[in-house]
Amino acid sequence: MVVAHEIGHSLHWPHSFTGPGYEYDNPIDVMSGQPADGWCEKPDPSFGFGGTLLWPCHPTNTLAFNRFAAGWIDDSQVQLQTGGTNTFTLDAPAGAGTELVAAPDPSNAHVMLTLEARPKVGFDQFLGVEGVAVHMIDQRPGSCFSFISSTCISTDRRQRPQPARTDTDDYAHVLQLGTTTVVDGLTISVVAHTGNTFTVQVSGTFFAPPPQV
Repeated sequence: MVVAHEIGHSLHWPHSFTGPGYEYDNPIDVMSGQPADGWCEKPDPSFGFGGTLLWPCHPTNTLAFNRFAAGWIDDSQVQLQTGGTNTFTLDAPAGAGTELVAAPDPSNAHVMLTLEARPKVGFDQFLGVEGVAVHMIDQRPGSCFSFISSTCISTDRRQRPQPARTDTDDYAHVLQLGTTTVVDGLTISVVAHTGNTFTVQVSGTFFAPPPQV
């Protein structure tokens, strides 16, 4: 998992976290955490306490926006929500269907809300919850903290689970079947789960809150 994480940084993938202060609280992103299950046991007499070392050896997938930025998702697998009411069927990571729904803020092209399916299959088999994951992708000045640049690009890009969570390492941003959530102008309803796909009905237009680190 650590190897996959660091390779992700070489592809310009940032952490995705609630923050501020701690950047490893998103258990559905290999760049930012790991599920509670899926750890491995390695015999290690020097470790003590029974000589067993637990270590995170099962990497999850990363966010759909990262996969799109890396060129792993084709343009034809991305759909836009700019207003009105639309229904989208989202496929699992590496699937052949729609991988990403992007809802850009019409007043600022540097920020958007994204939806993606995360069923408990493949690399995601150890997730605590499956459903439709929601993140805000934010490259507005002032939305990240960097000693080098204020442009919030590459590994400084701010990727925040939405809606905001009260506890770290939870799944409040993974919307389950039958739920309806309102996030910054969008009403998102998860209406079906068939095989490895989730179908959502989305209404409205995304308007981002003010930038925050």
